[in-house]
Amino acid sequence: MESPLHISIDEYSPIEHLIINNEFDIHQLPVLLSYVPQLRRLSLGNLFQCSNEQIISCSIKLNHLIHVSLNMINITFDQFEILIKHLFFQVQVLYITTTNDKIYLDANRWEKLILSYIPYLRIFYIQWEYFPQKNVNTADIFMIESFRTQFWLERQWFFTFTLESADDDCYRVLFSTNPYRRKSYTLYGNLDKDMISNYQKNSINSVHHVYIKQEQTIDDDCRNYFPNATELTLSYNSINVNRNSPSIILNHIVPLTQLTKLNINVKSFLFKTMIELLYLTSNIYTLSVEDVCFDKEELPSIQQTEIFQLVSTRNKIKNLIY
Repeated sequence: MESPLHISIDEYSPIEHLIINNEFDIHQLPVLLSYVPQLRRLSLGNLFQCSNEQIISCSIKLNHLIHVSLNMINITFDQFEILIKHLFFQVQVLYITTTNDKIYLDANRWEKLILSYIPYLRIFYIQWEYFPQKNVNTADIFMIESFRTQFWLERQWFFTFTLESADDDCYRVLFSTNPYRRKSYTLYGNLDKDMISNYQKNSINSVHHVYIKQEQTIDDDCRNYFPNATELTLSYNSINVNRNSPSIILNHIVPLTQLTKLNINVKSFLFKTMIELLYLTSNIYTLSVEDVCFDKEELPSIQQTEIFQLVSTRNKIKNLIY
């Protein structure tokens, strides 16, 4: 059995950029970073805790570390704060995604942390996801107002939120800053139309890849439009065979003729629906399809339609992934 690593005293690596997408235990992070004093950029795709042990709270000099991106799974703000205090003093760019702990919405706590321990921070992006049972406590959501004080405004860090349903039993609240810098965006479906009726439609120009995670989104009056999107991913469990074609509604979310890549990760996606969608996405070069279903008796009649004939002769698909 291999012995665990300890804080480095005289062993170092010259690594400057470090990306770890696999699960990584938060308790091992100070140990790991002690071996890479030249590190400039750090990205952890799945930071979690595997025990209730106290995080090592020794300070490590990382004078070159200026860019940090953390996707944290059930890491409390208290645990995150320990990392900031002892590891990230020089950080200028901070991206974090986290879940559940409402203390992440405590603006006063953030102000004190930033002023004292990350004073050089220029770019700050946070996505906070909350999974309550059945209902969202809107009082928690409107804690966002405390992020609109002079401290935040003078740094031009602007916050917004969306209320979106992830499934029938659990609602997701996304809380973020500067959404207009995003390159990708995920839509789940609106939580409550009465709650969001006062919000105008947003045009988010920076997004190039739109994910739709719930079929309901296609039916809802989506509040966001992505004029520069070139890739669309449909990814949900199954499609309602009794619903209308999604193609026309999708055009109110993304400009379909502008898309060059289409990913259909849907169980039993109707062949007829796919043809209708391809008809309106005439510039697709890459098509990825997980599962297509069709009635063998209906197929000949579909092949005789004008839409099918046009898709067959005019499509620009060069890469097909099935």
